Amino acid sequence: MRTATFEFTRAASLDEALAAMATGAQALAGGQSLVQTMKLRQAAPAHLVDINGVDDLRGLASDGDGLRIGALTRIAELASSPDLARHCPWLQDAARRTADVQVRNRGTIGGNLCFADPRSNLASTLISLRAELTVRSRGGTRRLGVEELFAGFRRNTLAAGELVTAVHVPGWAPAARGAYRELSRQPNGVPVVNVAVTVNTDGVVGIGVGGLGMRPLRALQVEEALRTVDRTDPDAVRTAAGRLADDLGAVEPLTDLHGSAEYRLDVATALLRRLVVETARTEES
Repeated sequence: MRTATFEFTRAASLDEALAAMATGAQALAGGQSLVQTMKLRQAAPAHLVDINGVDDLRGLASDGDGLRIGALTRIAELASSPDLARHCPWLQDAARRTADVQVRNRGTIGGNLCFADPRSNLASTLISLRAELTVRSRGGTRRLGVEELFAGFRRNTLAAGELVTAVHVPGWAPAARGAYRELSRQPNGVPVVNVAVTVNTDGVVGIGVGGLGMRPLRALQVEEALRTVDRTDPDAVRTAAGRLADDLGAVEPLTDLHGSAEYRLDVATALLRRLVVETARTEES
């Protein structure tokens, strides 16, 4: 099916992109999700602004004690980055499991997040890392947590004219530990559920879970329960992981032909238990 007719602008700078978006244009980055929805007539933007020529939106760089990832950075760059492999291999693992090589070569981290699929490999991992986004418009700049970008199934919280320009990962330190796991119907397919666990240099645990609800969630109840338990003790971890059901109350449960809400919760809880014990043992070794 062909797309509906639309106006097209190619921006050479961030200011040009934001000016076009202020008039109602929608940003086009990798186009791996947007173009498909346009072909299916699930989306019909009247005006697209191509931001691929905006070099300020590319690349990975140290940002104080953390990492800045430009929103236009390709997922393939994350999957092959030596710096990411050294400092945050679990984020790289999530990137490598995202779709196939052709999609990773075009898809961008900003576009992946803004498409707002609750099963996003990258979203749950970044939530566990307590990453934040920089959002720009002609009216100014704001920051928000990755989990705050999601409004519902494939719906984000960006206002008209706003563009995600960067992802900021705090605590960019080799001493941090983490892991990512997913249940998928096929290699590099869309996960049924996925879980990411990050333990920062102070021993504080961050947990992101995708596929349980209409948006990915940060498992605050489980994080709090893990503060006071021995994370190498499977029984203690099992009790703490059981709080994931309480966290699910904050989002609308997701049920489809690939799994009921109850099945997804059981799988996510099992994955979570394994990752918490795994990261605790890694700290000790």
